[in-house]
Amino acid sequence: MGHMVNYLVYDINTDKSEITNHANNMAMEEGDYHSGLNKPIRWIDVVCEDKQQAYEYIKSHDDGWYDQLAVKYRVYPTCEPTKALLNLKERLKKEEEKKKTYERAHSISSFKIEYIGCPNCGSKLKRTLIHGENCPLCRTELRSKTTIETIKRYEDNIKNIGKQIRDEERKINLKNIKKAKIKWLVKIEYHV
Repeated sequence: MGHMVNYLVYDINTDKSEITNHANNMAMEEGDYHSGLNKPIRWIDVVCEDKQQAYEYIKSHDDGWYDQLAVKYRVYPTCEPTKALLNLKERLKKEEEKKKTYERAHSISSFKIEYIGCPNCGSKLKRTLIHGENCPLCRTELRSKTTIETIKRYEDNIKNIGKQIRDEERKINLKNIKKAKIKWLVKIEYHV
């Protein structure tokens, strides 16, 4: 017993009644009551810049109780990436690799000492019995403050580069906005 959430994509020219019937039939076939959708689909007349933004829009406007929502989004044609975009993606890849390497090198499992003291609860923990980076008793991070801060810096850099990539992709998309196709992203939810 539970609920099912599906996200369906339709061409903008698809008749809304056809979409509703398809979604309702899906809910009847897969749902446990075979009664279809609990509520009608709310058609929101907003055009999001991409599918991810459409997901986020639906999530922020969902009433949380088997809500059915539909929002439009743009699908841009595949274009040659700019040199700036390629450079940003390469920087992102390198930063993610540096973070992974740093985390492996500073993992509790790489320590040579047999016992590790928890700075919060004072427990002496056998290193070989610790899984992860936190104290199994109080969940406090066992790595040093410097290590935690360095990992946070890597995460901030990765987040910043990711934002720069999205900004560059938006610039490319704006140049091609007239060529973009519009689709419906329809979120349905029903009991299973």
